[in-house]
Amino acid sequence: VKAFRESFHGHPIALFAFLEGYLHIGAGRWADGLRAFSEAAAAPTLTRRIPDLSLVGASFCSWNLAKQAPADADALREQVRGFVSRLGSADNLDIEPAWMFAAFADWANDTTSARAILDACERREPNHANVLRIRARVELNAGAHKRAFDAAEAYFKAHGENSQVRDYHDKALDEARA
Repeated sequence: VKAFRESFHGHPIALFAFLEGYLHIGAGRWADGLRAFSEAAAAPTLTRRIPDLSLVGASFCSWNLAKQAPADADALREQVRGFVSRLGSADNLDIEPAWMFAAFADWANDTTSARAILDACERREPNHANVLRIRARVELNAGAHKRAFDAAEAYFKAHGENSQVRDYHDKALDEARA
């Protein structure tokens, strides 16, 4: 990455910072990854994909930083809400980074955005395992017990048993009964 940057005389091209972010993720350097992905999300680019994927990468780094420093979790959640608000469209993301971004939005207590991202995912792949799993969690966290239950049931029908989804299912059922 350094050689690429030097060969282009420091021009702010999003791809270089994006690649640097992934190098830092691979090494577990979350703060450096957050810095690089934030730079990539703001740098000039020819496509929306790099900035949008950079927002996912920055959210991943923020989430990992919060696990290391729980005292900073609220500020990092706020930062992730900012990343989510900058997403052009979840339709620009492949399904894997999209459902991950929905999970980060849920972690950041942004239910509206998490639902919108999941809606975009479901339009493309209505029975995707991780989309249904995250949908069940998002709806359970939002107190939408019927929707959480329905997402878990759809998961079971399409993919069989899963202990995490079973837990969401059973909690939703218990809360609905209460």
